[in-house]
Amino acid sequence: MSLCAACRCRSKVSKPSAEDIVFKPLVPADFQPLGAFLQAHPHSLSGYTLAILASWNPIFHYQWAFPEPSTLLLSYSTDADNTLHLLQPIGSLTPAIQQALLHRGRCQKGGLDMVGVEPGFATTFPDFAAHFNIKPAPEHYNYLYRAEDLALLAGRRYAKKRNLIAQAEDTYAWSVERLTPGNVADCITLVNEYMTDLKGPLSASLRNDDFAIRTALHLFDKLPLDGTLIRVDGKTAAFSICEPQTKDTAVIHFERALKSYKGIYQVVNKAAAQAIFNRGFTFINREEDMGDPGLRQAKESYHPVRLSESVSLTLKR
Repeated sequence: MSLCAACRCRSKVSKPSAEDIVFKPLVPADFQPLGAFLQAHPHSLSGYTLAILASWNPIFHYQWAFPEPSTLLLSYSTDADNTLHLLQPIGSLTPAIQQALLHRGRCQKGGLDMVGVEPGFATTFPDFAAHFNIKPAPEHYNYLYRAEDLALLAGRRYAKKRNLIAQAEDTYAWSVERLTPGNVADCITLVNEYMTDLKGPLSASLRNDDFAIRTALHLFDKLPLDGTLIRVDGKTAAFSICEPQTKDTAVIHFERALKSYKGIYQVVNKAAAQAIFNRGFTFINREEDMGDPGLRQAKESYHPVRLSESVSLTLKR
């Protein structure tokens, strides 16, 4: 028997036991081993890339554990609610690890929940999933597009996008650059101006997004990031940050643009898609809409080819 660190009770759980799963805070020294493991086990949702974990780490305080060499566990926390929050386990999930997680979840006062879970997870691990209530999480569905569609904007369905870009061409001239460590500082200048231009109180969501973008830019040379920068008369007017998600899919994590330039979001969206398409990717993931109707409408206006679905799991009490 072993002593469970979560509740100090005696456990007959097979090794690895609940106390053997020791989560470590995510720090830059972990980027290489975690990145290699995530790359070897690609996930359909964007929350399982190294750059997104690193960028949002100041907000979600990610921790990780390898209870076995073939299994990666990721936890996060946003408050002190004494709940064990996990992302979907990556790699294998042996019966011993399943039992250890269930035991630890039952010992936690707040229980255990898992977010960002692929629907097929419950089919792959039915005995483990039977201990959870499973609920669709449409706010976390990822929008997948053909890279060629967004790069060319061909056909009647993209006529409004082309018209906005044509209006921009009549108003100002722009140049396109690849985002590199050498021009990251220009992006930070844009982010500062963008936040200054906002009117009214800032929502917690917007403040967190701003923090994550700044973190991504700060760590740009330490992460597998790429991107596109737009200049108007030499001034940085927009940028887009992306990362390979799978061999055929790139995910766009962040975009910022100065709204004083009409059509600039359509300009940077197309330029980023062209760069991604030219680098050989077939699909572009533009992440989730977070349940925001305006964001959902904007994403649907680019005609996704499919949605990568997500479910949440809550341990039954």
